[in-house]
Amino acid sequence: MIVIVDEAFNDRLNPESPAYFGNDYTRSIEVLYLCDGQKLTYLGGYYAFTGGGSRWFIDDVEKNHKTISTPGRALNYYYIDCTSRAVITEADKKVTYTYIRYPDGSEDEIKVQIRTDLVVIDHLWINGELVFSFNTGSATTRYYNPKYYPWLLPVYDDKGNQSGVIPKQLGMVVITK
Repeated sequence: MIVIVDEAFNDRLNPESPAYFGNDYTRSIEVLYLCDGQKLTYLGGYYAFTGGGSRWFIDDVEKNHKTISTPGRALNYYYIDCTSRAVITEADKKVTYTYIRYPDGSEDEIKVQIRTDLVVIDHLWINGELVFSFNTGSATTRYYNPKYYPWLLPVYDDKGNQSGVIPKQLGMVVITK
């Protein structure tokens, strides 16, 4: 899940937010996946239902891209769900690339390395910056970049000592625009 906020954490995808991109701009945001060297989308048009009963429509039959009509919601933020249809493009490294393309032509690149023994995300980068690491040395330590995971909660061991942090909403990454 990708949440887009301004510097004050106002939701850029929520029509009720003072930082809202605007209906035309938001509806023109595209989600693309790298497949055989080309930026494409999941083929076909369909509805995808997200948490909280929200839905977004994907239509790429004619234009070979998808646009978001109504993003889902998490922690009272609208989000773009873009991870479930990624294609592994570097089989030996188990890497996927996803792009959020904005109407002004700018893009955010999301690179994910999959840990195949557990079928989980091992590393996640946004625009080349490490956002998440599954294992940073010990079996229980995870790395979350606070720039992209601003709502981190402490995790404590059995003795009451802080043993790490975890995001308030798992799977949600925040991009500031």
